[in-house]
Amino acid sequence: MAAMLEDQHPVDIVTLTLELAELNQLQACGDSAYLASLLEHAFPENFGVYVSKVSDAARERRYDRLFERLMEATETDARLEIVELMQDLLSGRSHRQDWRGLFHSSQN
Repeated sequence: MAAMLEDQHPVDIVTLTLELAELNQLQACGDSAYLASLLEHAFPENFGVYVSKVSDAARERRYDRLFERLMEATETDARLEIVELMQDLLSGRSHRQDWRGLFHSSQN
């Protein structure tokens, strides 16, 4: 889910199932029935915590990717750009996902 959000792809049960199937990881994740059952446990009173955990994991993943890019960068300009992106991410200045962005839906 975090990778799909990072790539600005909608995340819902259908797109998640298709993405995992395309990566040959659907069976390893418990198949589509299991994924659908996860929605049964996303009660509104727990939804904020769920979104927070997914957002935190996505932020950590973005930071880890930036760190890997920094370690591989050989030019000063590229390093400075990556460091700036890391600073934005750590300071919260980077683009934050609204919880509605976690799931593909039309907004009225």
